[in-house]
Amino acid sequence: MSGIAGVFNLDGSPVAAGLLDGMLRDISHLGPDDSGLWLRGVVGFAHTQLRTTPESRYERQPLTLCNDKYTIVWDGRVDNRPQLIEELGPEVSVTEFTPDAELALWSYVKWGDDAPKRLVGDFAFVIWDDSRQRIFAARDPMGLRTVYYHLTDDAFVFASDIRAITNYHGVAPRLNKLMVGLHLLGRNHEAEQTYYQGINQIAPAGRMSVDVNGVNKDLYWQPRPWDVIEYDTLEEYVEHFRTVFRLSVESKIRGITPIGITLSGGMDSTSIACTAADIIKRNPSSDTKLTTFSSVFDDHEAADERSYIRHVLDKWDLEHNFILSDNLWAFKPLQNRDVFFSQPYAVPFQARHEGTLQLARKANVRVILTGEGGDEQLNPGFAFLLDHLMGFRLRKLRQELKFVAPNSRKSFYKAAFWALVPERIKRVYSRVRVGKAPRWINYQFLKSSGALSHTGITTEGHKFKDLHTETTFVGLRGLSRQPHFTYIRELWESYQVEPRHPFLDLRVIDFLSRLPPHLKFKQGWTKYLLRKAMEGVLPDEIISRPGKTIFNDLLVTGYREEKDRIGKVLRDSRLISQGWVDGDRLRSYFDDVVQGNLSPGNRVMLSFLTFEDWMANYFDSNGGGTFAPPGQLLVKGSLYWR
Repeated sequence: MSGIAGVFNLDGSPVAAGLLDGMLRDISHLGPDDSGLWLRGVVGFAHTQLRTTPESRYERQPLTLCNDKYTIVWDGRVDNRPQLIEELGPEVSVTEFTPDAELALWSYVKWGDDAPKRLVGDFAFVIWDDSRQRIFAARDPMGLRTVYYHLTDDAFVFASDIRAITNYHGVAPRLNKLMVGLHLLGRNHEAEQTYYQGINQIAPAGRMSVDVNGVNKDLYWQPRPWDVIEYDTLEEYVEHFRTVFRLSVESKIRGITPIGITLSGGMDSTSIACTAADIIKRNPSSDTKLTTFSSVFDDHEAADERSYIRHVLDKWDLEHNFILSDNLWAFKPLQNRDVFFSQPYAVPFQARHEGTLQLARKANVRVILTGEGGDEQLNPGFAFLLDHLMGFRLRKLRQELKFVAPNSRKSFYKAAFWALVPERIKRVYSRVRVGKAPRWINYQFLKSSGALSHTGITTEGHKFKDLHTETTFVGLRGLSRQPHFTYIRELWESYQVEPRHPFLDLRVIDFLSRLPPHLKFKQGWTKYLLRKAMEGVLPDEIISRPGKTIFNDLLVTGYREEKDRIGKVLRDSRLISQGWVDGDRLRSYFDDVVQGNLSPGNRVMLSFLTFEDWMANYFDSNGGGTFAPPGQLLVKGSLYWR
């Protein structure tokens, strides 16, 4: 994990060293182990580093190659190191000890703009190509690392932390009204826009070049669920998945401190923990040490997973940390006030996450593996059932529906009814629905912000053979734009801990996205292939576990415990005072959720509260001012709408 920042003056003026020093200070929290500056006329880079891999001990950035022809600042990790070293070939002087940043830069030297296609891992990087007098930048396919940037006719400014940009010259924090509307609607899966006007981010799987002639940008990778993997036997699918999953886990337990794992009682995190333990056991020379972190509860029995977790710990004799979390209820404020969030995140359990990070820091753990991404990729939803219906495969449909839970079956019938509606009627209905706003949000606000007409994720001209293929494609695009991953990175980096997500490894994603749907759901079993692949690795009690833990009690407890604070937010709300949301309706929703009725008020309150909290604690602290009427420009450093 690293912090990167820099400036390219397109007007030809030299970059001021003092400016670069300031940007370095703004990203210093991202890397306590080392820092560096590089300055050459119109361009300058800054870098700070947190060392988490064996190779990072030899790394110094900014890094230059080929007599200063190429210079890189890199935030990331290369997970396909052996393959990449082999592909670079003997003409490139790299070894197993070569740092990741150098491998990435040599990849650019050899393959140019196609270099990101060769990299597997989490990364964001910027390269100065002196021979072409241009910037080249890229971001990993799932958007797990971030590069923010501000571009004018005069300069291109970039950084890992938005504050390093808002502190640059006159780039004042100004709120992006579109993103506010999308957040309240629960649709803020934006690829490039941020909550700050004039500051964008490179899209997941995005690459861009900047020179005096302009900007070029595109996507270098996309999912390909239409290229279905077809094997003759289940065993072939199992073996293929085991291979890519073990490669992913093995590449992510590289470290120079103990490797942590967030361990629940579900299939995803337990598969990671048990696979990691098995890899280490089969390698007697390995000195990797694993330790797990699990939230447990005495007062909330429905949320406690100790019985399942203990089966894993007993099978593999893992070192473990139980974090008693009854008092880490929803909406409890964070203790660490040094954390900075670049946007509001609809995450109620921040305090639970912080409890894990506090313990990890004490245990000198700099890397924690998570099960993020497993649910989204291994649950096929209703799409394949609807494909059975539309393809008149009614016998198969009846066989699968027998195993679908009654509540879910009702939802399927509603989806099936809509699927059978003629397209002409759907188009009419869609035109009628355009411009309809939820009753608690002001229609005029949503209309003026552009949120109602925002297209969101599109299929970009692709034609799909069935609904399952289309929803897989759109789902992965949405997953890569998921704000939750940026939230994890920003919270964890404040504790100098690097998150790693084995299910979001490109090799795993490519395989799972191309699976036939019956290997994800079969005879009532979700994650069917994962269950088969983990036989002998996971305890049987985990493999045969039918459902998931629900944290509704902890949510209701949070609303009740934070009732006074939430009441004050409702009284002092900026959104309510502007008339953008309906205060009376919100207070009614709040009364409902305090009484335990979480639907539909929980999602509404979550969107509202997280935005108000972010504005008060993060946007304002970054120099944002007070709300202003549309079109009214206030003094520099304050917020305004365009």
